[in-house]
Amino acid sequence: RTRVSFSVPALVDLLWRSQPELVFSNLSHLNLILAMTRFLMPRTIKFIARESSVVSINMKQYRAQSLWRFLYNFFYHRLDMVICQTAIMQNDIVTNFSVPIEKTVIIQNPVDVENIRIMAKEGMANVIAQPSATRFRFVFVGGLRPEKRVDRLLRAFALIPPDEAGLDIVGDGPERQILHQLCDDLGLAARTRFVGFQANPYGWIKAADALLLTSDYEGAPNVVLEALALGTPVISTPASGGVREILLGQPGCVIANASTSESFAKAVNCWLNLRDKVTSEQAVEGHSVARITRQYEDQFLGLLS
Repeated sequence: RTRVSFSVPALVDLLWRSQPELVFSNLSHLNLILAMTRFLMPRTIKFIARESSVVSINMKQYRAQSLWRFLYNFFYHRLDMVICQTAIMQNDIVTNFSVPIEKTVIIQNPVDVENIRIMAKEGMANVIAQPSATRFRFVFVGGLRPEKRVDRLLRAFALIPPDEAGLDIVGDGPERQILHQLCDDLGLAARTRFVGFQANPYGWIKAADALLLTSDYEGAPNVVLEALALGTPVISTPASGGVREILLGQPGCVIANASTSESFAKAVNCWLNLRDKVTSEQAVEGHSVARITRQYEDQFLGLLS
């Protein structure tokens, strides 16, 4: 169906015909629809939802926020299990949306480390050398959308000495032209490149001295895990979500004190002054595909038994 809201009759029909033991859903609004319409479904089915964001923060994008909050509070606890990627996500749905903590479990995002490293090696051939003579090479990878706050990144970068670092912005999105203009206005054109969408961004991440993340909010950002898998340090804002859980205590990584351009510039300068700028590729061992899939399997089988 073209929209989740149009899918309910077909979904109910499908589940009555197929009679599955378990339904696993992976999108926040689809999770809510299943919780709301569960009374129409066979009672033998177990419903598991995976949350990919902090619901109360993600909800700020919606119209009629009070209605959405009511729906989550009234229906979400009817699911049999909610899988959260971070402790912050778990605390959010337990505290703000009346989901019993015993119905929640934390399973972190998986990282296909072996495949990422192979793709990074292949992608290095497409990485273009920086024209400016700077000591370090930074990279941003993501959509050029308001919540990613690339404007904050550019304003922070303007506070970094010109000979210290160049910046590659990998990605595309609705803010591209605005950010191009801001880059020119800030006098960053000589050391900042917009390289556009890259089907294989891993070579760019591997080639960088550090990955920069300036978002207002994140769930459990895959790009951070992927950078760590490639041994690339991360400098980040304290974005709401799982960023702190991933980066706190990681060698070579720095978390800004606040989500402002000035604070992020200080974090970058802090990184520049680190004696050891190397992070550990072992940081993502706990996110291996084999380990995470086993955790999912254990939860599914446990619920069915």
